This record gives sequence, C-alpha cells and structure tokens, in this order.
Amino acid sequence: MLIQERDGTIIRLLAPTSEVDRYRVQVDVSPEDVEQQASLFDQLIEYAFTTLRARFLEVRITTGDE
Repeated sequence: MLIQERDGTIIRLLAPTSEVDRYRVQVDVSPEDVEQQASLFDQLIEYAFTTLRARFLEVRITTGDE
C-alpha cells in the first residue's frame, strides 16, 4: 500500500504479505487530492506499473472516515 502526501510525494510503502500481493498496489486518495491535482491518477498509474512493476492497481477515493 502507498501512503501519499497532499503534494503527491510517496511517504511510505508497506511490504507485501504474500507473493500475489507483491503485484497488487492499493492507494487511498481523498476527494480534495483529486480536485487539487489534475495529474494525480497519471502519477499513480506511472509509479505503480513502472516503478513498482505492479500488475493490479486499486485506487479508492475516501473521506478518511471509513
């Protein structure tokens, strides 16, 4: 899982728990981040598939109350 600051920087990458999870990336994004950063999804996709070599990317837009 990636944790991202509001400015777009990645602050922590949690180690995968299994071989299958090694290819899966999950990112939680606040609605404010989506509105403020037009290229946020492009950056997440690029980082997940190019840098991390993920096969699956799950992006959730959350309010933080969940």
